[in-house]
Amino acid sequence: QFIQTYGGTKPKHIPLAERFYTGGENSIRGYHFNTVGPRFHDHQKTIRGGMSDVLLSSEFSQYLHKRVDAFVFFDAGNVYFKEFHLGTLRAAYGYGVKLKVMQGTAPIILGIGYPINPAHKRDVKHFFLTFSTSF
Repeated sequence: QFIQTYGGTKPKHIPLAERFYTGGENSIRGYHFNTVGPRFHDHQKTIRGGMSDVLLSSEFSQYLHKRVDAFVFFDAGNVYFKEFHLGTLRAAYGYGVKLKVMQGTAPIILGIGYPINPAHKRDVKHFFLTFSTSF
């Protein structure tokens, strides 16, 4: 995905809420929510968001029991401040289980992710738990 600016607008003028972010249970598992990508140069290295977003995800799921599936995954992606840019991808692999508590409802997903090349150690979040489904 890309954000294309028009007129004299520069990427630094795009509001933070309208920029791309990635990382977390629904994008690159094994990382904290929205921590992958560019940061400001302040003391806390605040998340900056970006103009370009790349996400690659692969998951293999195996039926184990009536209400239990196991899965393994590989996720890779990043956010870049430059428009139409592709650089280093942050990647993670892992495994987990999906528990189908009630028929017709979203499963409970419990997993463990192992980032391969995190930019910062504080971005790593190995365990994840979700109560939703992907489309």
